[in-house]
Amino acid sequence: MKTQRSSYAKFLAFLQLSNSALYQQLARHSSKAEVVEAKLVCANNSRDFYALIFSDGRFAQGDRFDIEFEAAPSEMSSWDWRWVFALNIHYQDLPIFPLNFQQQVIAVPPGVSALSPSFFERLLSEFANVINQWVSKSTDRGQSISHSYNIYIDAMNTR
Repeated sequence: MKTQRSSYAKFLAFLQLSNSALYQQLARHSSKAEVVEAKLVCANNSRDFYALIFSDGRFAQGDRFDIEFEAAPSEMSSWDWRWVFALNIHYQDLPIFPLNFQQQVIAVPPGVSALSPSFFERLLSEFANVINQWVSKSTDRGQSISHSYNIYIDAMNTR
């Protein structure tokens, strides 16, 4: 559980780099220490995030790609038309956010930009759904968001 507790701030850093609105929502409910750690990660290690995407067919076991937060979307070596059903975001080698999509998301073929805008739109929608559940449960139970995050990570890891 120690690793999972320490991964919440890394997840906050990922949100700060990728979606400031979701980050702000969670930062309001997070401890100062977690927010400070997230800011340090953002300032010093923004290139240490990558994702594994799981889909049908050739990439069923997961295809790794680096996450570029500045101007360019994520870089991927090769894709063809596939239905994506899950992803797992990592900070260095620490898994910080597994996500099973409620709706399947399509990737783009080789030779086009790495991932389609619709992929990212649905990804952010799925993130928001999970995060809103954490905020709701935490508020109802008087618990921290990081506690809800840890429960989520435990549940995803036991599947």
